Amino acid sequence: MCHKTNSNNYHTESFYAMEKFIVANWKMNYGDDEGLSLLKKIAGLSIPKALNIIIAPPYTLLMHAHSILEDTPFFLSGQDCSARHDGAYTGDISAHMLKMAGCTSVILGHSERRMHHKESSDDVRKKAERAGEVGLLPIICVGETLEEYKSKMTKDVIRRQIEKSVPSKNIPFVVAYEPVWAIGTGEVPEPTIIEDNISFIKDLFQTVPPVLYGGSVNPENIKKIMKTNVVDGALIGGASLDIQKFTAILNGLKH
Repeated sequence: MCHKTNSNNYHTESFYAMEKFIVANWKMNYGDDEGLSLLKKIAGLSIPKALNIIIAPPYTLLMHAHSILEDTPFFLSGQDCSARHDGAYTGDISAHMLKMAGCTSVILGHSERRMHHKESSDDVRKKAERAGEVGLLPIICVGETLEEYKSKMTKDVIRRQIEKSVPSKNIPFVVAYEPVWAIGTGEVPEPTIIEDNISFIKDLFQTVPPVLYGGSVNPENIKKIMKTNVVDGALIGGASLDIQKFTAILNGLKH
């Protein structure tokens, strides 16, 4: 299993050797005492072996989360970062700031950022490179819309996003395949489709990164999603805000 160093970093070799990854994306939720309560409950959970669990709470909780999770097997992530190191960029948060707050990774290119903030894949790449420079692991999200899915454009969209989003520098990263039409809708592609698309993603690389699936992951479908060794983990949204559901998902991954 991947162990923390005193600086809360990943050992790259053991990190890439991890069996499965779970990334809990809280989005813009639980930035108060409710979030602190959930973090304390998570810190007390028993984690299945060979499972790397990353928690991404709101920015306002990062320092508290670091304190709560510091002596646990859980890792801390930001939900986004700027491509710039510092300066007059009101409202932005730099990768360096996330690092100083105790983060070891950052989610980038989520469809909600691409959609609501008009982020391009080039923006995502620049952010990923900046994150990697300060020692954060970029978790790069890609995925097609419902219209693109129905038009059988999924693989073209995935290829284009990956070609433009992943770092051009020698930086470790993770890819999260999230069909936009599955996020928060309760709809999940058939396991054969997930396996086919993730296999396609892996075939795009010479050095294959871990590839996760995201989009309406819950306790009822986690085993079905993860039944193939092609899927290296899951990016979880709403279900990560409920300790019972989150615990059930982790239990569903026990061998």
